[in-house]
Amino acid sequence: MPAVKPHEKSRTRRRRAPAAKLLGEIFTEIAGMQYYDAGVSPGDRVQLEREPENKFDANAIRIENKNFHQAGHVPRRISSWLAPLIDSGEVWAEGRVAESAKAQESDKAFILIEIYLHKKGQHILRRDDDPKGVLEGLHQAVLAIWSGIDRWTDGDTVSALATRLKALDAEDLPPKTHMLLALFKHRAWALRRRAGEKAIEDVRDSMKEIKTGRALFYHNLTIFPLLSKKAHKPDYLLLKEAIAKKQAEVREVSEAGSIPELLVENRAPLPILIPEGEILIGAKQNRTVNITILIREKTRHIIPVSCVEQGRWSLTSRTFGASHYATPGLRGRKIASSQAHRRTTGRAFSDQGQVWADVARSLGAAGARSMTGSITDAFGTARKRTEKYSKKLVLPKEAVGVLVTSGEDILGMDLFDSPKTLREIWPRLSESYFFEAAFRGKRKKTAKTPAADFLKVLPSIVRFAEKPSGFGQELEFSNDAYAGSGLWYNGRLCHLSAFKVEPA
Repeated sequence: MPAVKPHEKSRTRRRRAPAAKLLGEIFTEIAGMQYYDAGVSPGDRVQLEREPENKFDANAIRIENKNFHQAGHVPRRISSWLAPLIDSGEVWAEGRVAESAKAQESDKAFILIEIYLHKKGQHILRRDDDPKGVLEGLHQAVLAIWSGIDRWTDGDTVSALATRLKALDAEDLPPKTHMLLALFKHRAWALRRRAGEKAIEDVRDSMKEIKTGRALFYHNLTIFPLLSKKAHKPDYLLLKEAIAKKQAEVREVSEAGSIPELLVENRAPLPILIPEGEILIGAKQNRTVNITILIREKTRHIIPVSCVEQGRWSLTSRTFGASHYATPGLRGRKIASSQAHRRTTGRAFSDQGQVWADVARSLGAAGARSMTGSITDAFGTARKRTEKYSKKLVLPKEAVGVLVTSGEDILGMDLFDSPKTLREIWPRLSESYFFEAAFRGKRKKTAKTPAADFLKVLPSIVRFAEKPSGFGQELEFSNDAYAGSGLWYNGRLCHLSAFKVEPA
C-alpha cells in the first residue's frame, strides 16, 4: 500500500447522539501506522472516520489523532462489520489510545474502540422468539447469551465463553452478530470490575471483624495474634499440601526457563492457594511468589515470581517444592515493585535487582556462606537464633493471623481466613519474622496502639487488581508507606499480607 498523506481538515469533532447507549469497548492495534507521521499518546481521544472512497477497502475506517491528522486505520477484521453499522446509523464509534504492555514491547499503538448503540440500532438487542433463517437464528442464540450475562457474576466464565464463541465468528454472519461476539471480552472485564468493587466493600466489612489478641513478646519481637469470629473452613488446598498429595506440580515454564515466571499445574478438585512470599526450591533456581494467587482446579497457570538464588541457573530437579517464606522487608519491597510494574505492563514482575540486594543483606546479616547466593542458606545459618523465638512465642490455636512488630517498627502482617491455614503455614512463615528480629538489638514490647493504627489504615488503601494474575479477586494495598497483597474468594479474605515499606 502506498503512503497516504494525513487528513488535515479544519473542522470540529462530530458528536454522538446524547441518548446513545454504550455497548462496550474493543481493544485493538492501530493498523498501518508505519505509513503515517501522526503520533498518538496513551489517553488521547481519537476520531474514527469512515473512508468509503478508499480504493483498497470500501469498509475502511481511518483513525485521526487529536489534531485531526491520520494515524492509521481500524484493522479490517473489525472494520468489515463496524463500517456497515456506522453507515446505517445503527451505532456510533469513537476511541482513545490505550495504556498497554503490548505497546511497550513493540512499535505499535493500541486503542479502545467505544461502541454506542443509536436509537436506530435498538433492534440489534431485540429478542425474537421465532427467527427466520439460520443467520438470524444464530444472532438470536448469541443475543440470548448476551442478555443472560446481565445476571452472571463470574468474569472468568464470560472470558472463557468469549474464547469458545470465536468459533462462531464466520464471514457470512451479519455485522450485528459480529459486533456482539467481539464485545463479549468487554462484558467479562465489566463483570470483573463489578465483582472487584463489591469485593472491596466486603473486604472492608470483613476487616472490621478482626481483633488483636493478647500480645506475645520475646527479646525484641512482639506478635499480636489476629482473631476473627468469622473464621472459615478452607475450601482450597495449600501448595505444599497439594504437592505432597501429588495433586500439584510446579516447574519451569519451558526447557529454557524464565526467571520471573513458573508454571503451576493443579490436578486437584479444589483451587490451590499460593500465598505471597512463599519460597519454591528446585529446578533452575529458587524463587519466591510475588503476589497471593489462587489456581483454579484442574488447570495450568503461569505465576509471577522473583529469584532468591542469584548464583544458580541449572537444574537440580524437574519440579519445585514449597519451602520457607521470604523475609518481611524483602516481601514489602517486592510487593510494591510488582504492583507498580503490573499497573504499567500488566505483569506482576518485581524489581529483581532489589530482591537480590535484599537476599544479599540477609546472607550478610546471618554471616552465611552460600555458593549460589540463596536466601535459604541464611535461614539455615540462623536456625539456632530463630528457634529461640519459636520456643518462646506460641500462638493461640484460634488465631487466623499475626501482626508482628519490633519496638516501634511494624515488620508485617499475615492474615488468613482459617486458623487451620495459619497453623499449617506458621512453622515456615514464623521463621522469616524471627530471622528479621534475630539480628536486631533488644527492643521494648510494642504497645497496642501502633498495631491498631496499622489495622485501621489497611481498609482505606485497598483496591482490586485491574489485571489479575489468577482466580478470585486479587487485592492491592498501597500508599506511600505500606504495601500489601491479598485475595478475596468465595466470600472470604483468604489471605492478606501487608508491610510497612522502608527504603533498603
